[in-house]
Amino acid sequence: MGRLISTVRIFTLVLTGVFIAHIFAAPPVHAADQVDWQLWEKETFARANTENKLIFLDVGTQWCTACKWMHETTLSDPAVISRLNENFISISIDAEAQPDIGERYAAWGWPALVFLNPDGSQVKALRGNRMPKNFIPILDQLTTAHQQNKLVADDPFPEADQP
Repeated sequence: MGRLISTVRIFTLVLTGVFIAHIFAAPPVHAADQVDWQLWEKETFARANTENKLIFLDVGTQWCTACKWMHETTLSDPAVISRLNENFISISIDAEAQPDIGERYAAWGWPALVFLNPDGSQVKALRGNRMPKNFIPILDQLTTAHQQNKLVADDPFPEADQP
C-alpha cells in the first residue's frame, strides 16, 4: 500500500512538473482576435518609427464605464482589431497607474483616444468612446493620410467629436 501511494505521488509530481514546464515554456501568442497592446516605453516608439506606423493611445481608468464599453465593444470588433494590428502600434494606459500620461488628458474625461507620430507628437485626439462603425473610418483616414505623407495634425485639444 505504501508503495502505491509513493508511485501515485511521483506520478502526480511528474505530471505537475510537465504541466508547469509547458505553461512557462510556451511563447506568448498574440491572438488574432485581440488588439496587440504594447507598453508605453522607448522601444515601442522606436518600433513605430522603424515600421513607419502611427501610435494609437487609449487612455482610461479601471472605473470608467465608457472605457469598459469601448474595450468590450469597439476594441473587440474584428474589423477594428484588424486595422489596429495591421496599421498602428497600440498602447493602452490606465490614467491612474501612469499619471504622468493621464494628466495630459485628464481635463477631457475618459476614454481619451489619441493618435501619435512615432516621435510622440499628437496627430489626432478624440474625446469619449466611439462605435465601431464610426471608429473604422477614422482609422482608415489616418492610415491613408499617413501612408501618403499627407497627415495633418489636429489641434492638440479638439472639441469633443460625436461617438
